[in-house]
Amino acid sequence: MNLVGIALGGLVSVQYAALYPDQVATLSLIEPDGYGSKIPTVIQPALWPFVGKYYGDYIFRAFSEPLIMSRLAKFGPEKDVKVLQTELKKHMEISGYKASLLSSLLHMPISGAAHVYRQVALLGLPTVLIWGKNDKITPIETANRILKDLPNANLHLLDAGHLPQFEVPDQTNKLLIDFIKRKAL
Repeated sequence: MNLVGIALGGLVSVQYAALYPDQVATLSLIEPDGYGSKIPTVIQPALWPFVGKYYGDYIFRAFSEPLIMSRLAKFGPEKDVKVLQTELKKHMEISGYKASLLSSLLHMPISGAAHVYRQVALLGLPTVLIWGKNDKITPIETANRILKDLPNANLHLLDAGHLPQFEVPDQTNKLLIDFIKRKAL
C-alpha cells in the first residue's frame, strides 16, 4: 500500500507504517505532525488527565470551533482558507466530530513522535516529504527535525504555505505520482 498523509494524517501514516511495515510500500507525507503543534492555551486544560476526563469534552466543544477557524486563517491564501472553513463548519455539525478531534489530541503524540519517525527510518521505507516554503503553521524547521529522525526521506519544498495540495495542486500531485510510480515497483 502507498500511504499519503497530510498534517495529522501524516502522523497517522507514520504510526501505521511503524505498526504494519509489511503492508506499506511507500510513505508520502505532506507537512506531517508529531513535533510540536501548538495547542491554544484555552484548550490545554482539556488535555490534562484529570480535567480532561471530566471536563475536556465541555471545554473543547465550547472553544474549539472559533479557535480552529482562526487558526485556519493562517493556512494559506484566502480563497483556499474559505473552502476549508466552509467544509469544517459542515463537519463541526456532525454528531461526534468534535469528540473525535478531542480524542485525537488526547491520544496522538502530536508533540512527541520523534521515536516513531526513528522507528520507521529503521524500516528503510521509501519516503517523500512535501513542504510549503511559506508555511506558518508547521514551519520548515519541523521538516529539518523529521529529516534528522527519518534520514532516508526526500524533502521537496514548494512555493506554498501550509496547503500545498490546494495552493499548488499540480506540483504536489506530480511529486506524489512520480514518487509512487518510481518507488512502488
